[in-house]
Amino acid sequence: MDIYGGINMDSNKRILFLGNSYVYYNDLPDMLTNLALSGGHNLFVDSITRGGATLDEFLCRGNELCDAFDSKMDGHRWDFIVLQEQSQIPAILEKCEEMMYPSVRLLNKKIKDHGGETVLFMTWGRQFGDTQNGFKSFEGTQEALKVGYTTIAEEIEALLAPVGIAWAKAKKIDDNIALWDEDCSHPSVMGTYLTACVFYAVFLKQSPVGLEYKAGLPKEKAALLQEIAVASVKI
Repeated sequence: MDIYGGINMDSNKRILFLGNSYVYYNDLPDMLTNLALSGGHNLFVDSITRGGATLDEFLCRGNELCDAFDSKMDGHRWDFIVLQEQSQIPAILEKCEEMMYPSVRLLNKKIKDHGGETVLFMTWGRQFGDTQNGFKSFEGTQEALKVGYTTIAEEIEALLAPVGIAWAKAKKIDDNIALWDEDCSHPSVMGTYLTACVFYAVFLKQSPVGLEYKAGLPKEKAALLQEIAVASVKI
């Protein structure tokens, strides 16, 4: 299985993100929609999010996230549903096995039962590591996140959006690149733009290089991020 593969999408495909603040910071769904429009594609992108949300909360009846998910699924068609776990959990094996993986398996079944396809959103590590969980650097955190997401993606044969890999490539090119917000965890506009470019390549199986939509970023910065995104996704 090519875990970095994409799917040839027609216009009017419907995409739903399940996640937390990593999705709603800088409005990733809106940025992806605008990026797609600039490439001649009309995507409908929606989301259900809450700060710090975990994937298991989308399965607990009576929880507002679960109720919202059930409502979105009821009578609606979704081509792709993107799963984004709380930012630290996928890097910790015990928490993956206890929380993330069981939730992903159940959500994947629910998604498939409704005729959709699961996409896993490999997020990025914190800018200076996660010392709370034993990671002293971004690179160490990112490698653990990569393993955490890749393992379950391969098991359920889901698409994997390698956003964290793109962030690592960008940081390697320019160690001072401003992908993170001031809290060193959430994305800046530049970070969200790189993320949107990765999803564009994954969903559309096309390169975002040369797209006119730049989310207000300088032309040179946007062009670099477009190049990094396509280099991170096998299309």
